[in-house]
Amino acid sequence: MSQFWLYLKLGLEHVLDWNAYDHILFLIALVASYTFTSWKRVLWLVTIFTIGHTFALFLSTYEIVIVDTAWVEFLIPVSIMITAIYNIFTASNKEKSGNPTLLYFTTAFLG
Repeated sequence: MSQFWLYLKLGLEHVLDWNAYDHILFLIALVASYTFTSWKRVLWLVTIFTIGHTFALFLSTYEIVIVDTAWVEFLIPVSIMITAIYNIFTASNKEKSGNPTLLYFTTAFLG
């Protein structure tokens, strides 16, 4: 159980570090167009992002997938911008959308 708390602490420090503000920006861009009544979907999106990001860190740490950091640093703001633009154009359809599978998949991939 002590390893769980260690990794939870490391994860929180990773996401909440001032140098990692891109995580928070992505999450804000992802959920900004939702209302408080959509809290379940927001919770799912944040959870899926966290799982996707954890999986990406795992693949990187164990050198299963190796990507040049210059590309990663370039694609981070691009993914934030694409997410924000997507939400601007689909904001009115958020509550009506019954099948968010594509959004969930994209969130996991960008995580």
